[in-house]
Amino acid sequence: MSHPRRNITRASTQAAAKAVVIALGDDMPYTIVGGCACRLLDGQRLTNDIDAAGTFTIEPRTRHTQHAATGVDIDVRAPAALFRGAFDAGTVTVAVDGVRVLHPRLLLDAKASNGKKITDGADIAFLLRYICDNGVELGPGDVPNASGALIAYTVERQWVSQDLWVVAGFGI
Repeated sequence: MSHPRRNITRASTQAAAKAVVIALGDDMPYTIVGGCACRLLDGQRLTNDIDAAGTFTIEPRTRHTQHAATGVDIDVRAPAALFRGAFDAGTVTVAVDGVRVLHPRLLLDAKASNGKKITDGADIAFLLRYICDNGVELGPGDVPNASGALIAYTVERQWVSQDLWVVAGFGI
């Protein structure tokens, strides 16, 4: 990208996410995914980009852009492949300050499918705490990518405590 990188803050991430919402309009099925979604849910990890998934069609050379006012990179995921199942208008999202964010259960499953980077570990720990603190119900099969191997991997690297997995409802 030819634009200079700016100091990315929580406020600049939120401003860029709102600009994406305005650009897409009210009728366009979309959701914010990835690290930015965790950030918008009040996670502490800074992220330098916004990943937006939706049912829209994007020209290949325009998949990546930058919010001019904040310098936040915007990556458009179309078709969305960061979480299990097809993305459509019925995909469960939560509203955060007027921005549709992928439901924390689906975010956790998407992060668990990667789960090999320290940033994924931080997001997984945040999402497990969010799920516990906000009474998000997890049923059998809701997070199929949270395998015993992944749980052991995140505990071994001290990214997520075993107690947090157990409190969130995962048998160890």
